[in-house]
Amino acid sequence: MKSLPGLARRGRNLRFFLRTPRARGSTGEGDLVLLVAQTGFVAALLLAVIAVSHSARGQGRRQDDRLVIFAANLGFVHLFSAMAALSSYGLWPRLMWIAAGLTPVTASAFLRSLVGSADRGAVQTGRFPAALFALVTVVLSLTPWLVEGGLIPTLLGGLLLGLHTYLIDMIRKAAQVADSPISQARLRLLWAGAGLCMGLTALDLATGRQLIGLATISQVLYTGLLSASLLRERLLDLQDLIARGLIFGLLVLILTALYGVLVFPFYQEGETFLFATLVCSAILLLLINPMTRSIENLIMRLMLADTQVLTEACYTARDRIRRSVQAREMMDSVVVALMENGTVTRVAIYLTGPMGLSFNLKASGGPSPQATLEVRDFPEFYSQLRGDQASLSRSGIQRQLSRRAEWIGPINAETDPEIAHLKALEEGLTKAGADLLLPVSSQGQVLGLLSVGDDRRPEGFTRTEAAALSALAGRLGIGISNTQHMEQLRFRDRLAALGEMSAGLAHEIRNPLGSIQGAVQMLEDELPLDDEQQELFEIITKEIRHLSSVVQGFLDYSRPLKVQPEPVLPAEFLAACAQVLAGTPVIEVSQSVETAWIDRDRILQVLRNLVNNAREADPEREPTISCHDSSLGTVIEVIDQGPGIPDEQRAKLFTPFFTTKDRGTGLGLAICQQITKAHGGRLDLLANPGGGTIARITLPKPRDGQGAGASLESPSKESPST
Repeated sequence: MKSLPGLARRGRNLRFFLRTPRARGSTGEGDLVLLVAQTGFVAALLLAVIAVSHSARGQGRRQDDRLVIFAANLGFVHLFSAMAALSSYGLWPRLMWIAAGLTPVTASAFLRSLVGSADRGAVQTGRFPAALFALVTVVLSLTPWLVEGGLIPTLLGGLLLGLHTYLIDMIRKAAQVADSPISQARLRLLWAGAGLCMGLTALDLATGRQLIGLATISQVLYTGLLSASLLRERLLDLQDLIARGLIFGLLVLILTALYGVLVFPFYQEGETFLFATLVCSAILLLLINPMTRSIENLIMRLMLADTQVLTEACYTARDRIRRSVQAREMMDSVVVALMENGTVTRVAIYLTGPMGLSFNLKASGGPSPQATLEVRDFPEFYSQLRGDQASLSRSGIQRQLSRRAEWIGPINAETDPEIAHLKALEEGLTKAGADLLLPVSSQGQVLGLLSVGDDRRPEGFTRTEAAALSALAGRLGIGISNTQHMEQLRFRDRLAALGEMSAGLAHEIRNPLGSIQGAVQMLEDELPLDDEQQELFEIITKEIRHLSSVVQGFLDYSRPLKVQPEPVLPAEFLAACAQVLAGTPVIEVSQSVETAWIDRDRILQVLRNLVNNAREADPEREPTISCHDSSLGTVIEVIDQGPGIPDEQRAKLFTPFFTTKDRGTGLGLAICQQITKAHGGRLDLLANPGGGTIARITLPKPRDGQGAGASLESPSKESPST
């Protein structure tokens, strides 16, 4: 059994071990000590928030886990430091030194995962000094030397700063040998931030902690920067975050200074204090918006000048769209606004083609992009655009590919459907020449595409830039939709006038023409005519028929059209049409084609017009009539090998009364389009790759519940421009 004097002596030694220097005779520092403690508690809380937040939002990678451990380690340092400042219990400073001694170990582990294979050998060399320092610190913390002050804590603190400086230098070395400019820039940014943090910490310690909170704040902010650098894989997003943080910090400082100047002098005077608070709040409400905009413009111009210029260009383009009344003018204004300040190097605007089968180039700037984007070439690409109506980013797709390669190893599009989908999206962006592709839509309907690219941006566009471009695409969609609706209204007004005119023509012209034709036939029967006179009578009869067809065309186009679709076998129908049509057109019908639902007489009228046009384009060769099924329905094509249609005429071919023939009425193709629309389909005139023109009729399959003989009324006629 131990003697009582021995136990008493050991108890005195234990109490001496647990007592702080202040308890053994040092004087307290009053408010300064309290402020140090408060700063430590706040830092510990913020570091805990960073650790928990990153643990929840991280991707489960090794570097995410090690950052959480490092943030927790640093949080314990500040927590134990705050407890040591407030308590005379000697355990807290010892725990603080133990936690501080472990920071090189956790920092070294995090750096090894951060730099990857770039400079792992150099970082590996820091593992042994870090472990040795942690061991020495733990041993010294068990002795009274470390907590009594003097030379040993000073030397140990200097060694701690030196060891962290050595580890930080590893980031610089890793940046020098990184394999990509983006990785180099990211590591240099982190190295500069770490150097600034270490410099402020050393300055705070050198001044005897007179710069209260400077080192603590810098350590918390840098830990937050590390977390953001892992969560935001793009350097541009990281820079944008830093800029937003500076804007927030400046606003907080300005508002705090304003309250301090206007309110603090009256804090001991009740009514005056309330009045000063009221006045200060009113001033803040008046100044907060212009102050925020001014600070945002200043920070953005200093840190993200390109983002600021691009955002202003988008605002300018949106304002020009509001002042425009023509779709062409709107699209040109967007291209000019984005290109005039060099904000991007490529921009293109596509609008949907007939039945949404393609996107046709309408305006562009920079290198000439592809004129037509066919939906059938990249079905997944366009289905995602129409389904989600969200922008597609090349950098985002590449990040997904890299992340998937990191998770599952070498990627293979043939065996991995997700990789195949991402590759298809990337190929579609390449086809469109876009780094960022945005749908131009209105009321849930995709009207076109806005393609933007910049060869100077390896990381693509920031979130702020993408949001500004998305808003611009949305405004352009609304503007184009409004112009199309106005054009439809004007077109309907013209059709109403045409209907009235057609009724007058039917009354004023058809009756006299009938009388003239009857008289000519009587004269032909009663008079003996020589060959010259017979030819003159035939000319008169031919001209009468031509005028009658013109009047009938007016009537057919102006009055509502009804069709009676019925099930038809395409092979039999086209064979019957070939017998009716003059000549011997080539008939090609796919064996897999299914039953089509058409109005025989009306579609025969369309084919007769298209075949006559094809023969006029190529008199030496008969046209080909082909039929096959597609995802959109039954497709009938009339193909010729003539000279083709000039680009300047293609957009006007379906316009009523537009004709390239000497004696044409300009209503043939317009009526054909009206008939196909009455079936719920489309008529498209496409360039034949082998030369000539393809007149494609697309007729949809019947809807559920629609049977044979169901009557379909033609929809309201649309403007040819739509």
